[in-house]
Amino acid sequence: MVLTDVWCSSGALMPDGSLVQTVGFNDGEGVVRVFDKSCGKRDWEEIPSGLVNRRWYICY
Repeated sequence: MVLTDVWCSSGALMPDGSLVQTVGFNDGEGVVRVFDKSCGKRDWEEIPSGLVNRRWYICY
């Protein structure tokens, strides 16, 4: 279960098979989420201050 807003987040599949998703909107800003099935977990781990700087898109 993801606990924070993932709107406009980005993600990447790592070489070890884990999925990393970064930031989102509102309460999801700055959060990094990791899903690592190899650890036997079946849920996301959220790291609240995973990113030090705010990341957002600039739309023209």
